[in-house]
Amino acid sequence: MSGEINIWDMSEDQRRAEIVKRAASGARRALGLRDYIRVEPTPKPIYPRPAVGPISLRLPTWRRILAEVAIAHGIPPILILGRQRRREIMAARHELMYRLSTETTMSLSAIGKKLDRDHTTVLSGIKAHKRRHNLDGDNG
Repeated sequence: MSGEINIWDMSEDQRRAEIVKRAASGARRALGLRDYIRVEPTPKPIYPRPAVGPISLRLPTWRRILAEVAIAHGIPPILILGRQRRREIMAARHELMYRLSTETTMSLSAIGKKLDRDHTTVLSGIKAHKRRHNLDGDNG
């Protein structure tokens, strides 16, 4: 089976899976109306793949966390990584910074490099996310 399928002809679940796949592969632009997916038969691997544990047992990668945040907020990854300062985009960006700092071993400088920002901006975003969701343990 070889051909092209318009991404907008897919079900919403298939479209979300494709967005995650593209985000994980480093796609740097949002999906447009003319985006097509090439469908080709999958060749059998020559060597068997090594057994990999469940996702929860593996160290999360920054691209997977980016894709999860994008889906949770309904915002394309390209906008989260971009420069727009709309409130909902900033909330998603701050959550991404917080999750990268807590779920990975990345330093603030490394997170800043991935997001094309300074480490102090990352620290400020993490603090804003904690304030927004009262994660400091303070009640006042």
